Amino acid sequence: MTQVFWPMRRGHIVTSNFGPRWGTMHYGTDFGWPGGSAELPVYAVKAGTVQAAGPADGFGFWVRVDHPAEVGGGHTVYGHIIPEVRRGDQVAAGQRIARIHPTKSWATNGNVDPHLHLEWHRYGYASPTSGDRLDPLPKLAGALYPGEAAPAAAPAIDPHADAARDGIWQQVLEQFVGPIR
Repeated sequence: MTQVFWPMRRGHIVTSNFGPRWGTMHYGTDFGWPGGSAELPVYAVKAGTVQAAGPADGFGFWVRVDHPAEVGGGHTVYGHIIPEVRRGDQVAAGQRIARIHPTKSWATNGNVDPHLHLEWHRYGYASPTSGDRLDPLPKLAGALYPGEAAPAAAPAIDPHADAARDGIWQQVLEQFVGPIR
């Protein structure tokens, strides 16, 4: 099963949903933190390859990650951040890739209060009118939180292993057929 992580640690809040907003379409979900989000870490939601990391029109700075088919494919965009990865880097699901930009300015952050803007694109980076920009929240259903261990897999149960090791079956057979040599 593909591991998916929330882009911020446990305790984050959604500050603006995907969908119509202020007379236009908001193609991502915004995340923040009660009391302020400046400098908080941002994590890759899935494993992939960094396609872009740096200045981006409207975001100040961004990181874009392309996810291979083995982890479900797609492309994620993290905006209003300070990148901590470079183009071409391979990132793991749940790996820290950026921090939220601390300032509100056109030059550095698209003139918005500190927050993370996350977009989820169906295949590769998609134009707004393509229909391939998806609501991130349903894609994050069941996601793990960064820094928290994934639930351990239940151990495989071999009903014969313990019995054979303990000689129980031999004892049962000996009750019916006598000693086994």
